Amino acid sequence: MKKLIKNRAMAILLLCFIPLMNACAEKKMNLTVVVYNYWPRGIMDVSINGQYAGGSFGAYGPGGTGGSMVAGVPIHVGEQKIEWALSGGEHSPRLGEKITASAMLKDIPSDSKVLAIHIYPDETIFVETARWLPGERLKDVAK
Repeated sequence: MKKLIKNRAMAILLLCFIPLMNACAEKKMNLTVVVYNYWPRGIMDVSINGQYAGGSFGAYGPGGTGGSMVAGVPIHVGEQKIEWALSGGEHSPRLGEKITASAMLKDIPSDSKVLAIHIYPDETIFVETARWLPGERLKDVAK
């Protein structure tokens, strides 16, 4: 009987700690999101995990990747699903086509203020957090 009571008490104790462990594992912060567009054409309607992250970003040029910042976007540790649409002139190929890519965000340091989304013409992305606005992360931008 004592063993049964002890096992039940242990089970109840574990059930009480599960929400706390999940809260620690699912770290979330509201960050300012900045998009770096390395495409040779504009992109638009960027979202991260379904949350708006910017409307229009110009074609890549050294020292400037177009666009703006959006503050207060809820970001969590783990997989980040980024979606954007191709923009450009009226006769641009794939105009308006939506593209989706994912990347892992392993941690959000407590001093983070910015989440940078780097979008590459091979339809891959890189995400990083920073205290200040990070610099460009060039990859093969000639595609």
